[in-house]
Amino acid sequence: MSKFPALRPGDALPALLALGAAFLAAGKTGEKRGAPVLNLVTPAGGETLELGRDTVLWIPVRSGTVEVRIQGGRARIAASPCPSGYCVRTGWIDSPGQTAVCMPEGVFLEVTEDGAAPDAVSY
Repeated sequence: MSKFPALRPGDALPALLALGAAFLAAGKTGEKRGAPVLNLVTPAGGETLELGRDTVLWIPVRSGTVEVRIQGGRARIAASPCPSGYCVRTGWIDSPGQTAVCMPEGVFLEVTEDGAAPDAVSY
């Protein structure tokens, strides 16, 4: 004799409903996504920039200048006066959710989809 009761035809329904809800919540199937853009936050404020437009920005910070490059649909912190240089070594970012941060100088880059805003930014 089995420890488990026999399955009945309606037993699979709750599992199928939960699985369907998980797919809708995670994937938002059929939703058209916007083009990737760059959210840039600096000590002076924030702005959204197109990744498709090649640009070089020099951002004044307390100990010098941070250089941000946008080229070929991707972005990076190319130069920074911060002592560690982790932000420069992060390299290029181009996919939604990727970030590059220079914490000592307060510069934050995040690739998002068009129309999306950063989840949170703190200094």
